[in-house]
Amino acid sequence: MGLLTATRTHAGASLPWLRPALLIVVLTCWVQAADVTIVLTSDAKPYRTAAESATAALKQNGFTAAVQIHGAALPSNTKAILAVGSQAAIDLAEAPQHPPLLYCMVGAPLHAQLLASGKATGVAVEVPIRQQFALISRLQEGQSIGMLYHSESTSSRARFEAARAHLPADWALMAVDLDQSTSVSAAIDDLLRQQPAIIWTAADTAVYDATTVRALLLASLRQHTPVFGFSPAFARAGAIVGLEVTPEDQGRQAASLVIDTLTAKGDAGLPAAPDPVYVYHINTIVANKLRMRIPQDVLDQAAQLIGQRR
Repeated sequence: MGLLTATRTHAGASLPWLRPALLIVVLTCWVQAADVTIVLTSDAKPYRTAAESATAALKQNGFTAAVQIHGAALPSNTKAILAVGSQAAIDLAEAPQHPPLLYCMVGAPLHAQLLASGKATGVAVEVPIRQQFALISRLQEGQSIGMLYHSESTSSRARFEAARAHLPADWALMAVDLDQSTSVSAAIDDLLRQQPAIIWTAADTAVYDATTVRALLLASLRQHTPVFGFSPAFARAGAIVGLEVTPEDQGRQAASLVIDTLTAKGDAGLPAAPDPVYVYHINTIVANKLRMRIPQDVLDQAAQLIGQRR
């Protein structure tokens, strides 16, 4: 009775017929939905960090965002979806109909597949191979790159093909297939016997785990062969370089894509995917052990020089 009385007092005589339950439904419909629904693959901290960064960037540009874990029903009136992480991006792209789909925090092979499908656009969590090889060419003058890969893994084979496609002119790629080797240590020994100028690694879970990383770094140091790492932890463990792509930057870049999508005029389609923002770390202790003379401009532009103070 109190709710119905309040309804009549607030809404006036034009809505005297509203019952309490019906009023709740009407008021719910009046609530403004968020402009963007951010869907996290899981509650993992990197995904949360990317979502927080995206939410802040969207807010600065006048857009609201709501965050939910993948699996929950999507709001029917959201204007765009931002998927954070591979599984959310895959599943949402396979949905028959949805608002514009953007994503971040996905690996390079999936990124390529999503772009090719035309169903989504976003930013990959891996630095493009052409940029990695460009950095390698600045590090040293050797003209050969070594790598390990699994031919029976789709994603690992895709990275191998991409490495061949983006190899600098006159450079040689020395690749060892782990599926053709008797063991990881045998594959590493085979690779080092070919004497590559540097060993390139990628965030390939089919190839690299803690055991493989440790074995590769120990063997490469014995043979005085530098390793190009795909993470700061890799550099701290003994690689000459370690790349870093942060969840904060991923969230900001994805938010920029969302904003471009929501402010586009007419049927502009999805915006082009940008290269991810990244930094690199140099292990000067390892460089000294290997007697590598890293150019000063490369050192100056590093986010961190492991083993010395700025």
